[in-house]
This record gives sequence, structure tokens and C-alpha cells, in this order.
Amino acid sequence: MITPAVNKGVPGEVDASTGGNLLTIEEVAERLRVSTQTVREIIRGRRITVIKLSAQTTRIRELDLKQFIKNNTIPCHKY
Repeated sequence: MITPAVNKGVPGEVDASTGGNLLTIEEVAERLRVSTQTVREIIRGRRITVIKLSAQTTRIRELDLKQFIKNNTIPCHKY
């Protein structure tokens, strides 16, 4: 059994070693300002990497969320 390292800076938060804190689908939705359904569609489309802790429990590393944002950012054109 793999035991996640507890982030000593914030009680109750988990540090996924190199990927930062583990976020719930609800937390990702809040950060992206979208619905949880949209986040689930992104996950189903395999557009973001997730960690399945159980059939009912999914987590997303902060690093993977940042990478998703970077990969889906469209630069503005200068006028």
C-alpha cells in the first residue's frame, strides 16, 4: 500500500511528491471557474492526468492542473 506524504505546511493536505497538492474535482472546478461536470468531461476526454484512489475517488495533482492550463492557453494577438 502506498501512503501519501502529508504536506507539513497545511494540515490535511497531501503532497504528491513532485506534483504538489492533490486536488479534488470540486477544487479544480473552482480554480477553473467551471462546473464539476466540465471537469469530469475533461477527465473523460483524457485531457488531464488524474490519480484514481478508488472507483469513487479521483484526485488531480496541482502540477497536472498547471500543465493542463498551459497546454490550453491561446496567446493573444497584438493589435
